Amino acid sequence: MKQIFYNFCLFLISTLFPLIGTAAYVVVNGTAESYKNEKIGLYIYEDYFSFNVKLLATSTIDNSGNFKLPSDIPFTCKAFLRIDNVAGHFYIEPGKTYTVNFPAVEKGKEIAGNINHVGINIINQDNKELNALIGIFNEKYDKFIEDNYPLIIRKAAKPNIDEFILKLRKDYINVKNPFLNNYINYSIASLEQLSFASKTKLYKQYLHDKPVLHENPEYVHFLSEFYINYLHTLSLNKKGTEIANLINTRKDYPGLINILKKDSLLQHPELRELVLIKGLQEIYNKDDFDKKSINYLLKVISEKSEFALNRKTATQILYSLTRFDAGKTAPDFELADINGNKISLMQFRGKYVYLGFWATWCTSCVQELRLMSALHEKYGKDIVFISVSSDKNKTDFLNFAKKYNYPWISLHYSNSQKIIDDYNARALPAYFLISPEGQFIEAPAPSPENIEKSLHQATFIPTKKHKVGEK
Repeated sequence: MKQIFYNFCLFLISTLFPLIGTAAYVVVNGTAESYKNEKIGLYIYEDYFSFNVKLLATSTIDNSGNFKLPSDIPFTCKAFLRIDNVAGHFYIEPGKTYTVNFPAVEKGKEIAGNINHVGINIINQDNKELNALIGIFNEKYDKFIEDNYPLIIRKAAKPNIDEFILKLRKDYINVKNPFLNNYINYSIASLEQLSFASKTKLYKQYLHDKPVLHENPEYVHFLSEFYINYLHTLSLNKKGTEIANLINTRKDYPGLINILKKDSLLQHPELRELVLIKGLQEIYNKDDFDKKSINYLLKVISEKSEFALNRKTATQILYSLTRFDAGKTAPDFELADINGNKISLMQFRGKYVYLGFWATWCTSCVQELRLMSALHEKYGKDIVFISVSSDKNKTDFLNFAKKYNYPWISLHYSNSQKIIDDYNARALPAYFLISPEGQFIEAPAPSPENIEKSLHQATFIPTKKHKVGEK
């Protein structure tokens, strides 16, 4: 989706949402002949800032390669189907039925451990269907960016951009679909921003007194670029120490809002708060700001904001920033070991757990399994070692496990993306140290080469010291 433009802007965005309405039934029927008997899920994003995903429906593809996924959605949104680590995006509208084909990844191009994207073919669409219209628009947009890229780089594309925008507005003047209209309008806004139009002009035309379209991806893309690092930039000016103090020391939400209220580009109350939320997300890992204070402010907004979608966005961002913090509960799972026995994380409550994700195709993973043998021999009485294979072909895992017969618990992820998503374990290897209470101690944890200090600290019980005068 406008990949060239997004690469240029260095802003990664990959899908969805629009206008809130009454929830309506949606059915996605389809074929996926290359994935018979596998699980398929229909997903959307919770928001376009955290990119947390929400599962709407799941089913098992039958022996003929057919599936059916019914769900309720309250608004038009860009959803995606996912089978294991393969995904395809398309837009769905309330009250409609879609018949789709989910193709296999082109032979030789699948990237192990990553999400591989395929094009969803909507069999029952006509040229006036939303997906077809967006596809045509994106082709025009992408071609313009590709043709004018050298001028854009040299900041000399304004005449061409202005001419192209006039043509787009003429071509799409009669668009009736609100989602598509906003999609096009804010795609044009991003083009205007690319032509270095004045901030004040863009704000007045596209943001001031306009609805805040949390669920339209092009609106959020434009907003995110328009206000990129805005809070941090403000904190660096003459009054920057006041902003830092309000965040780090005072944790003062009203004080921050009052400062932002003075900005001529933040006169829209809901937008002003959303820019604050986005700004807190952007400064989270900067050394000048305190993470606990940012967490506190996001929690305040998530609970007390007068704007429902701002509350939701703050909640999702807070979750994404803190989900692996020390003290957070590690997600439970139940997987089969090499003998078919069901093993869950919950059954090891009361013990430390060193959990690792790996695959037979991952060279560094295999090397680190050898290092883990020495750790298991030394700490295996006090710490549970669990290795979860994410090999797509379970036979590869079983053959490896039988060949090397490592003495700790070896599990296969059972082609379930839930555990991979729960632990964000796409980049392999990945390790986690979990407390007897089932909470993260370190996430991610050091690899076997560097984890011994943490394991020693976890298992070290200091000797009782005698009081003065005792033997």
